[in-house]
Amino acid sequence: MGKQTRFFITERDELLLFEKIAELGHSILDTKGNRLSTKDAIASEKSQLYFYLSCGSIIKSKSGFVDDYSSETIQFSRCGRRVKNTIEAGRIWAEIKYWKAQDEFVAKSPRFIEMYDYLAKWIKKNSRLSINKAFYISEEAYRLYKENSWVMLAPANEIVDFK
Repeated sequence: MGKQTRFFITERDELLLFEKIAELGHSILDTKGNRLSTKDAIASEKSQLYFYLSCGSIIKSKSGFVDDYSSETIQFSRCGRRVKNTIEAGRIWAEIKYWKAQDEFVAKSPRFIEMYDYLAKWIKKNSRLSINKAFYISEEAYRLYKENSWVMLAPANEIVDFK
């Protein structure tokens, strides 16, 4: 059982989010669990990174990648820009409870859940809510949407509108 916050942000907004992670004393990881500086995270071409609370646990799969379900990491999926004048939705997502074994349902630590909730609240506070109330858009992305007629795309190429 997970939580997600979906959004449209620009590269500048991404930098502000990464700086907030660093300010809180947390880390940014690549998909293999390697720590990245804010500068390296911004320069990374990976579409997915992780936010990590230093007192939590990082569990890796047999293939050496961060296990999204059992690790105390928040998955950060970047907004895509494959088509000119469009932004594809990004998100933060975290598994909050998971099956450790067939009969063992495990909840992650309260501190981890608080970290997710804080980041989700920070994104929402610095954004506008979509008309369908499923996405948030940063002020800079909103300006592109309003002034330059940029299109905000949800998965399956659904157009998301804002007031």
